Amino acid sequence: MYTRLTHLAAVVVLATLLSLILPCASDAAKVADFLGRWEITIAQTGDTFHSSWLEVTEREGKLSGKLLWRWGSVTDVKSVEVAGEELRVTRREYYEDKPVDVVYAARLVAGKLVGSVKNPDGSIFHWTGVRSIEKIDVSGTWPLTIQTPRGTFTATLIFNQRGAGVSGKYIGQGNREAAIQNGKLDGTTLSFSIAFQRPGQGATAIHYSAEVQGDKLTGTARRDGGERTFPFTARRQRTWGQPIQLFNGKDLAGWRPRDARREFHWSVKDGAMVNRPPDQDIVSEKRFQDFKVHVEFSLAKGSNSGVYLRGRYELQLVDDFDSPGRPGKHSNCSIYSRIAPSVKASRKAGEWQTMEATLVGRWLTVVLNGQTMMDNVHLDGITGGALDPNEAEPGPFTFQGDHGRVRFRKVEVTPALD
Repeated sequence: MYTRLTHLAAVVVLATLLSLILPCASDAAKVADFLGRWEITIAQTGDTFHSSWLEVTEREGKLSGKLLWRWGSVTDVKSVEVAGEELRVTRREYYEDKPVDVVYAARLVAGKLVGSVKNPDGSIFHWTGVRSIEKIDVSGTWPLTIQTPRGTFTATLIFNQRGAGVSGKYIGQGNREAAIQNGKLDGTTLSFSIAFQRPGQGATAIHYSAEVQGDKLTGTARRDGGERTFPFTARRQRTWGQPIQLFNGKDLAGWRPRDARREFHWSVKDGAMVNRPPDQDIVSEKRFQDFKVHVEFSLAKGSNSGVYLRGRYELQLVDDFDSPGRPGKHSNCSIYSRIAPSVKASRKAGEWQTMEATLVGRWLTVVLNGQTMMDNVHLDGITGGALDPNEAEPGPFTFQGDHGRVRFRKVEVTPALD
């Protein structure tokens, strides 16, 4: 006989099954709290290598991640899970030539990751992570080009930003002006509207939406009430300061060792900064936010070095002139382990090479020996060996000195003024 007790038991069983199959809202919220990119600082490592980076993503209900730990490359992790209040990231590593699963565990405390990891040698590191927030300011003058069925049109946008709010004006053909309305910055997406009075047709508005990519906007425009969109681009008119010579050609004034506790063998010979491997890194005393830099360098045969922009993003310098195939994520002028150059432009070992880079926010353009290697690419995070993980802050230049012999004879930096 089907009794009330039987009905109650059936309900309990069904609820239990559903709880096993479907994550509850609170569990889903816990998972969402861990998603994103994290800037990690490790406490008491015993040396200066305490910067790391973590990314946690979710696709179709499955978690995955990438981890950069202190030095080396960014790697995919073996697994990511949220167990109760704890994030557990497992990465396959090698210790004494044997594979070991290392677990990086953390909990959220006041919006920060607070975690620890037991290293393969038995030591334990404690670490904290803060969300990586991309700092964006669109203030300035932006010449705009838009494609429509009637042809290509140009205009000028002048933005003023306060927090996430954006105001300013639009200057069109014939110096026709209109106020920017409903301007808003949401993450890296900028949206705004322009209202016009059309003779005999009343008022109309055009709605713009674009991704902010450093000094470039890429987006679409749509007329009020219309469904069709039209592509547009805009590039900010930058005001640059006076070039600064970070190296005077005579001595190491303005530079310091990365670790004052260790031996330091950099010197100046024949007008060039030169290391004596195995050596440590050398760091500029001046710090910069957005800038253009011109570096002239020469690598010994088989040598390996790097230029860290803001002390966080390594532009790999390596003797790969004779290397076959296309360049990869560890080639000359790659962003180490993250971004491969589009072409190969290396010169022979011993020859002087010229590297020019422009960094605005996290958008980077690199030219090696006159060839564009990267054209406004995005830096998703720091690279191994970064001085610190604090991506929104200004930083120095760091030249790597512990791998091979390298010389630098010119380091010229032009800072952005606005």
